Amino acid sequence: MMSNSSDPPTEAARVSSAATRLPMRRKLLFAVVALGLFFLLLETVGRIMIPATGGTSRWDYESNHVRLTGFPALNSLLEPDAKRFWRLRAGVAPAQIIGRVGTDDLIFTLSTDSDGFRTTPAIDNAERAVLFLGDSCTLGIGVDDDQTIPAVVQRKLSGTRCINAGVPGYSAYQGRVYLEEIVRDLQPAAVVINFGFNDDAAWDDRSDLEHATDAPVQLSWWLSTGIARLTTRGLESLRPVEQASTSPATSNRPRLTDGEFVSQIESMVATGRANRATPILLIWPLRVQLYQGGVTPKQLALRQFAATNGVAVVDLLERVRNREPSGVDVFADLLHFNDAGCQMAAERIAEALKPLLDHSDSPGPTTSKSANAP
Repeated sequence: MMSNSSDPPTEAARVSSAATRLPMRRKLLFAVVALGLFFLLLETVGRIMIPATGGTSRWDYESNHVRLTGFPALNSLLEPDAKRFWRLRAGVAPAQIIGRVGTDDLIFTLSTDSDGFRTTPAIDNAERAVLFLGDSCTLGIGVDDDQTIPAVVQRKLSGTRCINAGVPGYSAYQGRVYLEEIVRDLQPAAVVINFGFNDDAAWDDRSDLEHATDAPVQLSWWLSTGIARLTTRGLESLRPVEQASTSPATSNRPRLTDGEFVSQIESMVATGRANRATPILLIWPLRVQLYQGGVTPKQLALRQFAATNGVAVVDLLERVRNREPSGVDVFADLLHFNDAGCQMAAERIAEALKPLLDHSDSPGPTTSKSANAP
């Protein structure tokens, strides 16, 4: 009897078909597993062969510079930042920091709050806030948390919360970006701006502004994978070797020229004023200037900018030079103040702040991000 092609398949035919499909499923499963193991192997090799830095070349330079200059402990306090190159770690428990700047050994205790500001004593029901923006001098390298300039100023100004937003190694470019990130949340009545030393440093003949254009807006999870590291290294090896330029190379190009430095200061002053925060500029001295006359180009630029634009300025260089010859050294090293230096600077800054705060119409928040105290 002829079978009809439309008849349903017999049980034997169904078993035969399933037996044919089963090996295909096993093959597909095997291929998927093998592919997964292959990528897992690549990821492992990539992570072992090319360790992640987590940041930009600017961060790599800074962390290596800190290590080579004898202050490796400082790297434990810093981490990469996509926009500012690096930042102070948040939530650092009180820890003893041991390091060296030049020939001077430093030992001090440092901690930070959940927002990455260095700890200042907690204050209840603050009527206003003052933001201290700067580099390691503002942070207070060499002194304990309660000896920093912001901490001392806070004790001198009743009802005022002082926020220590100093970060080691920062230039005016990084300060400008940092201020734009935090000023609206903090609503300070005044912002004390202290930059100039790091801006003169010549690292790789490229400016911070040039590096900023190269930095990714956001570090994605993909860029942190071992596979991405291997892929990037492979693509770099395929690039043709660039021929040397016939134009003369830039020599000792600072992180910010004097003109770029003033432009960043001008932007910070404008940002402060736009957010009802009175700006105050600090002119910071170098230890060598106690014995030598003159001013650096950045110090001179700050004086001229303040005079031209009606910005309050606290000239610590002149204060140090004109202090009474008490025989007390105010420097912890070639740049940073010790406890006595911070006390001296805080007295002058508090004197300058008091009339400005008394006439300020921006009381600032009684509770802010910074009020939950580092």
